Amino acid sequence: MDTGELLERLKEMAIADENLRKRLLATKGSETALSDFCKISTEAGVPLNKMDMIEFGESSYAAMRRSTNGGGENAPLLQWEDDAYEMFMMELEMIAVDRSNITLVGMPASGKSTVGVILAKILGMNFIDTDLVIQQRENALLCDIIKDRGVDGFLAVEEESILSINPSNTVIATGGSAIYSKAGMEYLKNIGKVVYLKVDKEDLFRRLHNIKQRGVVLQPGETLDEMYDTRSALYEKYADIVIDETDSTVEETVEMIQMSI
Repeated sequence: MDTGELLERLKEMAIADENLRKRLLATKGSETALSDFCKISTEAGVPLNKMDMIEFGESSYAAMRRSTNGGGENAPLLQWEDDAYEMFMMELEMIAVDRSNITLVGMPASGKSTVGVILAKILGMNFIDTDLVIQQRENALLCDIIKDRGVDGFLAVEEESILSINPSNTVIATGGSAIYSKAGMEYLKNIGKVVYLKVDKEDLFRRLHNIKQRGVVLQPGETLDEMYDTRSALYEKYADIVIDETDSTVEETVEMIQMSI
């Protein structure tokens, strides 16, 4: 990644992680602001240093801004550096995170898409199915992506697809494996409430058919029992609201969500 891409990635992470955003903003006013900024970004997995910031400061946008202020291209490197840092801080301060969304998570076949469409209609909200986002971005069926790229390859595509959406007033139905993405789940929690549609194991296994055709993600050798236990803990971890829909109709599930949000 070049410097601009690294900074864009850091911004995306800061949008998804309010704590990271606050830590970056807290560097303002410090005598070691830029060093602290680069240290935090590197700890977050985005390796930036002072020379990266100088390079970014020498971009056409920064050059235009410096020229407007009378410095032009002969401005000292430290000023370029400061401009890059200040521009990034301004962008972070201007970010207004939209938390009007509702994200549905849960096991495959738990009815997230069906419930999501009905809930969106009743509440007058938009609707996104992240499985469809994946298929549209990749121009391939979920099962084919898993077959061609393997489980890890699919999970990477799923995370990228989740982070690519910018919803507002939207019900978001996720794939069952979305829960494996820490970055994706932190982003979804930051832009609204996460609702876990909980189904007991026996009920789920009765519902779940044609695993390969559905594009259900199973690690090599993993059983449905193991998948259920692993994912259940993660769903509970990230959920703001838990809806036990065992033996409930779609309409009853929608009503329980309405009463809980």
